Amino acid sequence: MTVLDVGSGTGYWIEVWRDMRAARIDGIDLVPDAADRLQARFPEGTFTSGDIADDGVVSGDGRYDLVSVMNVLLHILDEDRFTAATLNVARAIRPGGRLILAEPALVHPRPNEGLRAGASSTARPVARYRSALEAGGLRFVAMGASTVVGANPIETGDPAFRRYAGIWRRATGWAKRWPRTVGAIGAGLMLADRALIRTGAAPSGKLLLFERPSSDSSDRTHIEPRLSP
Repeated sequence: MTVLDVGSGTGYWIEVWRDMRAARIDGIDLVPDAADRLQARFPEGTFTSGDIADDGVVSGDGRYDLVSVMNVLLHILDEDRFTAATLNVARAIRPGGRLILAEPALVHPRPNEGLRAGASSTARPVARYRSALEAGGLRFVAMGASTVVGANPIETGDPAFRRYAGIWRRATGWAKRWPRTVGAIGAGLMLADRALIRTGAAPSGKLLLFERPSSDSSDRTHIEPRLSP
């Protein structure tokens, strides 16, 4: 498996793909110093820096079996640049290859939900991701939760939002009031998160999987989405 990790940062996902025995892992990060550190740490790959919304930053020759973009696209606030970034990422995937995203994608967006003043990130509807990536020739495969109460719930249109938001609010309130309990509170949230993910709930982060169809339809594996797109 050849992998391109977009927004590599400290290299967390590089380690994950190495543990899965990827044959080659390349990476891109917006910060030049981060790319330099990763190049020194993982000399077998190629690590570059740049804005993925710009032309030429992402290889467009369709060489990768897997492209991972983990909590990156949410930081692109301009919609035109978001579209450009998704198309650039899509071009890096070979036929039969896949794209995995971790994003605060909204299944139940509300019309009045928009960009907050001074925001450094934004949550978009799942349909926005689908339309952008399908325009790049990719096919939606599956979606599931990456976290439920392990992060601040944002899916205000979810019927169970108040319940999950209440858990998060109480946990963070306790942590601020009794700082020494932060470790125990975090462990409790993690256990709760693992249990709640099995229910299919996803008021916070989502994992979205896309693929570039191969010419041989027998190579295409469909995974039934756990959440309604």
